[in-house]
Amino acid sequence: MGRTADSAHQSRAGSKRECRTSPFPVSDLVQAEVAVRIPPQPFLLVAGLALVSGLWGGLLRTGMALPDVRALWGPAHGPLMVCGFLGTLISVERATALGRPAGWLVPAVTAVGSLGLAAGPLGFPTVWFFVVGSAGLTVLLTVLARVRPDLASMLLVAG
Repeated sequence: MGRTADSAHQSRAGSKRECRTSPFPVSDLVQAEVAVRIPPQPFLLVAGLALVSGLWGGLLRTGMALPDVRALWGPAHGPLMVCGFLGTLISVERATALGRPAGWLVPAVTAVGSLGLAAGPLGFPTVWFFVVGSAGLTVLLTVLARVRPDLASMLLVAG
């Protein structure tokens, strides 16, 4: 009866190396016990901005009579939706799953690219932020697939 919570966790889980939020063992690189908690809300707001501006641009492309808030939104409809909205949203979800501060670099990079495309100055090097963000998301997905090598994780890495 005099067991500590840590020894109870060890006997229940079988090993201290198992993540408390997942039944799968994790490596030292992906250990989920981190003192720093990064809130996802700013990244989700930027993803929402990319979604709204991408939808607005798509509606402009269909010929709908809407005010042309930003001339770039129409031609940038695809990148705003795919890289801006989905890239940021998926990388936030995967960074949350990783549980390490380094994983948040990916949504930060894609969020800067999204802001640059949706509201930044013309000539902003958005494409490079999306390229680096996409490469970072591939690395993030690969690390998570090594932690949990199931079919869903492998399909995410494969694209």
